[in-house]
Amino acid sequence: MPDWTLTKAAWLMAEHLSPTDASMLAIEDPDHGSHIQIVYVFEGTPPTQAELRETVEQRLLGAPRFRQRVARVPFNLGRPAWVEDERFDLDHHLRRTALPAPGGEEELRALSNRLLQQSLDPGRALWEMWLVEGLAEDRFAVIHRVHHCMVDGVATQDISGMMFSPTPEEDRPPVEPWTPSGGPSRAGLLVSGLSDLAVHSGRALSGLARASRTPSALWQGVVDSARTVGTLTGVSGAVPATIVNRPGGPRRRTDWVRVPMDDLRMTKNAFGTTLNNVVLAASTAALRRYLERQGEPLADGMRAMVPVSVRLDPEKGALGNQVSAIYPELPVGEPDPARRVAMIAAEVERLRAGQGVALERLMNIGGFAPPTIMEQVQRLLLINPGGHNLVISNVPGPGTPYYLRGRKLVEVLACGSTMPRHGLNLVMISYVGTLYVAICSDPDVVPDAAGFAADLEASFAELRDLAPAR
Repeated sequence: MPDWTLTKAAWLMAEHLSPTDASMLAIEDPDHGSHIQIVYVFEGTPPTQAELRETVEQRLLGAPRFRQRVARVPFNLGRPAWVEDERFDLDHHLRRTALPAPGGEEELRALSNRLLQQSLDPGRALWEMWLVEGLAEDRFAVIHRVHHCMVDGVATQDISGMMFSPTPEEDRPPVEPWTPSGGPSRAGLLVSGLSDLAVHSGRALSGLARASRTPSALWQGVVDSARTVGTLTGVSGAVPATIVNRPGGPRRRTDWVRVPMDDLRMTKNAFGTTLNNVVLAASTAALRRYLERQGEPLADGMRAMVPVSVRLDPEKGALGNQVSAIYPELPVGEPDPARRVAMIAAEVERLRAGQGVALERLMNIGGFAPPTIMEQVQRLLLINPGGHNLVISNVPGPGTPYYLRGRKLVEVLACGSTMPRHGLNLVMISYVGTLYVAICSDPDVVPDAAGFAADLEASFAELRDLAPAR
């Protein structure tokens, strides 16, 4: 029988997911998980399992989110809530394995791809950490898998700062004793969910009332939101269907490209633009090369979904998703590299002030509308094939090295999930002078992903070689 016992303490414990975090659960399906996976490569001999366990206890579990699970509100009458995982067992989340010889990047990629295809257990805290032995050149790896409802790209870098030390001599705080107290009852979750819905409804109405005092601002917000909805739902300006936008399956592949940050800085200075615009221009050129090699048309109107962090300085270190997005058109039909950079820069400047803000506003309506309706809206906004062709995200990382119990972190390799009818996802993380680009693909959708990786490398080099002439 369900537990419908209700006490005030039971429902006050519930902390509900934000609308954006909840959307990361809503878009998941059996073939398309919604988790982030980072491969950290270290120099030296791997720590023992006891040493890794001690470090995680001391440095990571201080964030309560890593000891919590997601609980659904009965009858879906509220957004899911974070509750203590009453069965939490750290040993369940820490795994250990070894690569077969010769332990090179191909073996590491194969292991990472297998893990990427496996969903996290929804009944437990939504993360895992794998220690991988057997890498060549006296190295080992740590693969951290965490659900997207817990973190965005920027928060993964905050987790790195929590988990690893900025010096070889670690300062590990003492472990605070902790015993799970259990989550709220079903009645508690129901009352908490309805209360949370009422609070957010009041905030939304209050914000609407404030906005109505300045009709021009209210009207502009409506126009911006309508444009965003029109773009994302395909009502206006729907993107063309391309080879990377076919139905896919559960298989995943990741290829990695490394680009020196000094080359990128020189390039962006020469073109008088930003690092992100250089990244988008190189990605556009790679798409052009790839489509030509595949005998595909260079379709006008291709768009990328580009996440934009809205995290403020005081919010650094906080988990969860604090991100909006813009949807720039990619000029794949433009043959001139310099012209492509200029077109990208103009498009991003045009969109940043309006489209990203409008999308953030639309996602936050999730605190006002019934969850069953918002789940469908958020799925439409995020995975509708008419809204964008691929995802391109760029996450700035640290410029100084991290350490794990004295072992130096030498590479940070991302692995991203794909979405239905979106078989290509580019995830970029910078670390100590190098931009690590992950080409994340569905092999059933994207043929010759390794060729696309080579195209991307050539596209970055093309812009770098043009820089001195400018």
